[in-house]
Amino acid sequence: DLRNLFISQGYNVVEIQMMGRKASSNSFDYAFVELNSPPEALDAIAKLDGYMFMGRQLRIRYAAPNIKSEKNN
Repeated sequence: DLRNLFISQGYNVVEIQMMGRKASSNSFDYAFVELNSPPEALDAIAKLDGYMFMGRQLRIRYAAPNIKSEKNN
């Protein structure tokens, strides 16, 4: 699965949130993968963007902070 892909590449996965999962299939539209540090995230982007995973090409981007949730803290 996606967590094991990141772990197998040496990354420390903090959390994964898969979005748009369909109940009848094992696919997902997109996911948020939180890693241990920003440098680790940038390395993962460089290494895994374009990687073929489960028959799909991964597009990996650095997510912008969720301003809405930051305002609530």
